[in-house]
Amino acid sequence: MIKINENKLRQELVKLQASLMQYGGWSRMEAVARCLHWLGEAEAVDYFYRAATAYPLGKEAEPIDFLRVGTLLYLANDIPASRPYYEKARALAQHKIAQKQWLVYQQLVPSCFFLGLDDEAQSYARSFRRQEPNPELMINYVVMLAEARQTHNAKRALDSAESIANAIRKHRAKIIDAGAPTPWDWYEIALRLAKELGAAVPAEALP
Repeated sequence: MIKINENKLRQELVKLQASLMQYGGWSRMEAVARCLHWLGEAEAVDYFYRAATAYPLGKEAEPIDFLRVGTLLYLANDIPASRPYYEKARALAQHKIAQKQWLVYQQLVPSCFFLGLDDEAQSYARSFRRQEPNPELMINYVVMLAEARQTHNAKRALDSAESIANAIRKHRAKIIDAGAPTPWDWYEIALRLAKELGAAVPAEALP
């Protein structure tokens, strides 16, 4: 598991808040929300909502855009509000797959996961892996989580969390990185799922 450096994160938060005040923008709001979230501050919820509201969803919005907004609302603990965005991401992605745009599987599989469609997520992932067998892509960890949830396998969820933690370390992914869902989101989701399934997850490991 990953040990969070709280002092360093608080220093980062001060810088981000100053930047947000000066420049604004949804990505800075999200970065502030993420710092607050991992520091255990309730104020994070408001910033996630603000980031979701500020995100530019236009007529030409892609599946990734709806997936991002849905996840910002998910992180704000508003699951009902997140679902329509995941449903829209899923529908758009399915349409693009019918047009042979196979890279969109990377948005389709997470959307299915967030909607609780574990069978569908695994099926689409198998199709994607026939095109792109790279085992380090985040989509593979999402499928592990879908399998763990479907089979009530706490060890599988913990293994997913450790694999994601290794990816975070390897690629030096930061808590403040915008563009949900990020590796840090999947790491938290994996830990929470493992705990829900009965695994012993230390309280300090979670935000």
